[in-house]
Amino acid sequence: MNLSPHKILAAISFVAVLSGPVVGQTDPAFLGALDDYEAHDYHAALPVVESFAQDGVLSAQVLLGTMYDYGLGMPEDNTKAVEWYIRAATQGDPTAQFMIGTMYQYGDGIAVDHAEAAKWYRAAGQNGDPDAQYELAVMYDAGQGVPKDYSESANWYRLAADSGHAGAQFNLGIAYRDGEGVPANLIDAAYWFRRAANQGHHDAQYALGYAFAIGEGVTEDIVEAYFLFSLADEGGTDSSKPMEIIREDLSPYQLRSINERVQNWVAREESTSSASSVAEAGSTAAAMDRAASKGSELVSTVQSGLSMLGYYSGEADGLNGRSTKAAIREFQSDFEIDVTGDVTSDLALYVGAALGLSASSDASSEKISKSGSGFVVSADGYLITNAHVVEECASVSLADNTALNVEAFESSSDLALLKTTRRLPKPALPLRTGRGLRLGESVLVGGFPLSGFVSSDINITTGAVSALSGPGQDRRLFQLTAPVQVGNSGGPVLDSAGNIVGVVVSKLDALSVASQTGDVPQNVNFAISLGTLQSFLDAHGVNYEMRPSSLPKANVDLAELARASTVRIECHD
Repeated sequence: MNLSPHKILAAISFVAVLSGPVVGQTDPAFLGALDDYEAHDYHAALPVVESFAQDGVLSAQVLLGTMYDYGLGMPEDNTKAVEWYIRAATQGDPTAQFMIGTMYQYGDGIAVDHAEAAKWYRAAGQNGDPDAQYELAVMYDAGQGVPKDYSESANWYRLAADSGHAGAQFNLGIAYRDGEGVPANLIDAAYWFRRAANQGHHDAQYALGYAFAIGEGVTEDIVEAYFLFSLADEGGTDSSKPMEIIREDLSPYQLRSINERVQNWVAREESTSSASSVAEAGSTAAAMDRAASKGSELVSTVQSGLSMLGYYSGEADGLNGRSTKAAIREFQSDFEIDVTGDVTSDLALYVGAALGLSASSDASSEKISKSGSGFVVSADGYLITNAHVVEECASVSLADNTALNVEAFESSSDLALLKTTRRLPKPALPLRTGRGLRLGESVLVGGFPLSGFVSSDINITTGAVSALSGPGQDRRLFQLTAPVQVGNSGGPVLDSAGNIVGVVVSKLDALSVASQTGDVPQNVNFAISLGTLQSFLDAHGVNYEMRPSSLPKANVDLAELARASTVRIECHD
């Protein structure tokens, strides 16, 4: 079926009704109806949902409104949908408040009334609904239903942007770029463009590409600009003209490298099921069918573990259907975990612990095949290292056998995102904001080179930025003179203020160069650029701190900063 603008906007909240917790409702009959609903057996779900809705259960009222809204299990009836949404909305349910706002805005089942739409968007926005916050910001931007007020618009955009709303992030970037509602700030504009671009927002990819092309709020980088223009073009935002201009200044090697990054990005986007794909597909039911048919490796792992524990007797098909949810709930109840029926990484750890297969005990009994360095990049417990440090590892841990989960892995940038299985009492290093690296700038490198041969303690070296690109003019890398050895890979590169400006990635093979040139090169080492690191972190939703580099520190103080936040990463066979 073709969705109206209201239904396209409401699709995200529609999916949230299914995936969110059932507040105050744990009745087995209602949970069974939800399972029927997720299995698209709407006729089986309808009488139970309707009964609970009549009894005043908020989540049932929202769900019944959705079923009338989309014609699921009964003929579509927008007037009835409005009736049930309003019942839940007046009791403070943010999803229902958002739905009512869209119906007033687009006249679905009720007369168009922009002032009423704004009222309900505000109520939902104050209850934390980012879609409502975005829509209210748009209305303040246009003066629709409320007085035009760029400052108020920017405030609501910021609330939605902080919650990860890509459209709000892009529009907030525009506000900072143009100085509408907020003081003009090109650095902040680029930051919000980047956040949206990494969620696949094609206009944001174009805007960030333009910023890199001319050095507006970021260090000028035509390689990154061409990459972003390419992504925007792939997504339907015509970028042919700027791409044509930049292409003349790129080498064949750079073009091949960019094309590989674009193809990797596109492949990842196609394999990711998200709320945005619902709107693009034009049919929530079809999107849900596609997501369900793919299954989930995490679900399959949990199913296998529950089967070994005697909770689950079905096939490990990766689909969290009714029988799987029942098994999960039984396991959660027995182990005194919140009974939700949901599959999460935490649940997988509980199942693994019950099987006696906890990651930490595995890591301590396995052989260490190689080691590298890493550093804490977020107060949420995330660490950064090189992808080649952790690839082909059966498990990864810190030197004290604390197990690490590999949360993300990207060969093209040689970056990996790790997270500890327990709280790590180490501070996160901030990333540098403001002016880009300059030739000759002093840097400090921390890491654990030749661990076990020289020293088990951190090694600190200093040097300078000797080139702003890597081999083949690759702008994802820069060259530095600080000595680097085996084991340094993945360590931090700090500037004179103690802010991250790069990640150690490799050392030029001196013997290979000597055989070709007759001379042994000295101190030819490389690091991954700050822009590449930021793009990687933003793509995976990592919160990190950024600081300007205005106050230089003594090397002994920089060494202490590096020591406090740098770790040894061990790869186990």
